[in-house]
Amino acid sequence: MKKVVALLFFLIFTFCLVSAVNADSSKESPKKIVISFRVGDEFLIINNKYVQVQKPFVVNGVTLVPVRVITEAFGAEVDWNGEEKSVLLKYDSVNIKLFIGSKTAIVNGIETTLLEAPVLKDGTTMVPLRFITENFGADVTYIEETKEIVVVKEIAGVNSIKDFGLILKKTTKERIGDSYYNWSISFPKQ
Repeated sequence: MKKVVALLFFLIFTFCLVSAVNADSSKESPKKIVISFRVGDEFLIINNKYVQVQKPFVVNGVTLVPVRVITEAFGAEVDWNGEEKSVLLKYDSVNIKLFIGSKTAIVNGIETTLLEAPVLKDGTTMVPLRFITENFGADVTYIEETKEIVVVKEIAGVNSIKDFGLILKKTTKERIGDSYYNWSISFPKQ
């Protein structure tokens, strides 16, 4: 009888421990952010959850999407300045300032030109998808067969180099290379 009670106690303890570990791991941020949608659809799929949004649309080959939905998926901050009709996006160490109707953007203090200007549509700020997400370190893919756009952002750990592409985008160096093997190349600014 003592063995049965001890075994029962052990099983209950093990079940509680496993449940607690699973509960803690579900609170962690995702290791990957995946956003998928088709232009013209009013639903985006963000990490397997449907989110209703202002319909994304294309202007001169540039997909414009609602700024708040995209930035919130990444956990970025959004600040609207109604006086100058600008939006400031903050994600990790990336700061992007966009102006409604202007193809000029400021990324970490450096002025750059957009392919298409952000617009206000029915009270929603619509911004160029690829420009925002790639500056946040994500990859954007268009799947021709399904006409679907997929954005994937790998969340790197504290000591990981998975965000190497993002690190390179932030550099102000003229040349990049490897000092150990003693090689370098000119770093393109585009």
